Amino acid sequence: MTAHIIRTEGQRQQVLDFIARLDLSKPWTVEVKRKTKSRSPSQNNLMHKWFGIIAGETGNSIEGVKDFYRKEFLGQVIVEMGDKEHEVGRSTTTLSTAEMSAFMDQILGHATGELGIMLPLPEEMHLKGMKMSDSEAAKGDE
Repeated sequence: MTAHIIRTEGQRQQVLDFIARLDLSKPWTVEVKRKTKSRSPSQNNLMHKWFGIIAGETGNSIEGVKDFYRKEFLGQVIVEMGDKEHEVGRSTTTLSTAEMSAFMDQILGHATGELGIMLPLPEEMHLKGMKMSDSEAAKGDE
């Protein structure tokens, strides 16, 4: 996927030229949206902390939990490699802080409501000093 941030007329023209060169023998999706602030590092760290807790409680891998929630609440995208197509969960790296908050609310609701798993909230982690170590945070980066 190619993302372009447009702030000038020249940048707009570059994007139009890029679109004009697309191979039309294959379908394309073009999405235009306002640039918003990306998810925060603290949101990302908490999300991965939650994935670890849910994985431990359900017996699934952290990657399995992550894939489940991305597909369940963010939808799927098709990745093409040569002549093969594969559906994968949408990445959280492109989410704004507001979208990430909504995604995490869905995870929290599912974990507590359907699985009976209590997850720490950001304010609880701060109060209890449950900050993730640098090595845990590095593992969670996408």
